[in-house]
Amino acid sequence: MLNNAWPAIHWNLYDYYLKPAGSYFGAKKANEPVHALWDYNTRKVKVFNATLSSFTGLQLSAAVYNIPDLTPKYTNYLTLSAPAGVSTEAFTLPAISGLSTTYFIRLRLQYAAGRPVGDNLYWYSTQPDVLVYTNSTYYYTPLSSYADLTGLNTLATNNSVTASATGTVDEGQSATTIRVNNPASGSLAFFVRAEVTKGRGGEEVVPVTYTDNYFTLWPGESATITAQYAQADLGGRPAFVRVRGYNVPEILTALVGLRGVTFLPGGSLVQCTGSAGTNYTLQTSSNLVNWLDLTNLPAGPNNTFQYLDTSAPNGLRRFYRLRWP
Repeated sequence: MLNNAWPAIHWNLYDYYLKPAGSYFGAKKANEPVHALWDYNTRKVKVFNATLSSFTGLQLSAAVYNIPDLTPKYTNYLTLSAPAGVSTEAFTLPAISGLSTTYFIRLRLQYAAGRPVGDNLYWYSTQPDVLVYTNSTYYYTPLSSYADLTGLNTLATNNSVTASATGTVDEGQSATTIRVNNPASGSLAFFVRAEVTKGRGGEEVVPVTYTDNYFTLWPGESATITAQYAQADLGGRPAFVRVRGYNVPEILTALVGLRGVTFLPGGSLVQCTGSAGTNYTLQTSSNLVNWLDLTNLPAGPNNTFQYLDTSAPNGLRRFYRLRWP
């Protein structure tokens, strides 16, 4: 179901308030034009090419890891071709000894030139789901036993994850770029979710779109995603970003960027957001090539600050940007 017609129904890709659910990003990944997948019923690894173009020299890597120590138990690398519009079988995942009860399977696919195509992560169990097909209906198949995924609860808490956010506003539409980094040497950041909120610790702004979410970062990896929403939906509060994951404690970070520019008879009132106490340099340009420093200002305790640019009277249009250490 694409969306739910009532707030209490939760079998949707985005909810009543147009907030994208985890299922939205799962469906988005599953419907990648070129996608590496693992069929846990047959244990086959395949590459599905939904485009009208054939590809040669695709590089596929597969790795199986124990949980929680991430010990690699199996790896496979191969080069293959993916004809247009079909699924190509790569190999069958063999029986692997010494697996933890819950384990990870990571598939990564690259074009011949090395450019990433996709990165797909599965978590499964040596105790599989057992489906009772004889009792199936057109919408439901019961299970007599479930896969044991409790090993995910043994993942070490990762306190090393960092997050930062910058943003722009164009004709009332905000674009926030969120960067999440996992510098930890031995811990992954599992099932990480980023949200743009109305003020520090506030509710998520809706409606909103994200380029990705509910992602996993392996040691030393980072991810950059973009959120888009209407500036007015912040309700006059500064934008913040909240990041948290299955084993990642909540991180709150102020959005650094321009909230908007109001043209006044005496100049342009530039409104900004940033981390409280941090000094920012506000710059202006008329051509996006040559930039002039206007002022240095610290963000206030409410994470906002503003400046009246009297060098731009009567609505003279300028470009503005913030710089900081």
